[in-house]
Amino acid sequence: MAKNTVHLSSGRASFPWARYNRRPATVPPIPMTPPTHLDGARVLAWAWSDLPFGHVAAEDGAACIAIHGLAVCRYGDEARAYRFSCDAHWETLQDEVYASVDEARQQLPAQYRAVAATWKQA
Repeated sequence: MAKNTVHLSSGRASFPWARYNRRPATVPPIPMTPPTHLDGARVLAWAWSDLPFGHVAAEDGAACIAIHGLAVCRYGDEARAYRFSCDAHWETLQDEVYASVDEARQQLPAQYRAVAATWKQA
């Protein structure tokens, strides 16, 4: 059987790398670009990872939700910057306010350091 064959007998796709829950090393991650605004705030900088930066607890007490997107945003002419922690669909799950954009990018909480954030300008 070929290495990348899809096995449909079980109703689920099966790939040699599926047990690791990530893509093979030869396939580069595809960053998911955020929308221009999140929760009404303009996105200034963002970071994306196929592997989660970390997790947050679900409000209903269910399983933790993976954080794949981080965004630094600003509301209107406000001087403060907000760091939004987002799921794989850029839905904001958590935010924190900072004095500046640089501070928001540099002061990630320990819970979001499972993968190093590579920031991109919006």
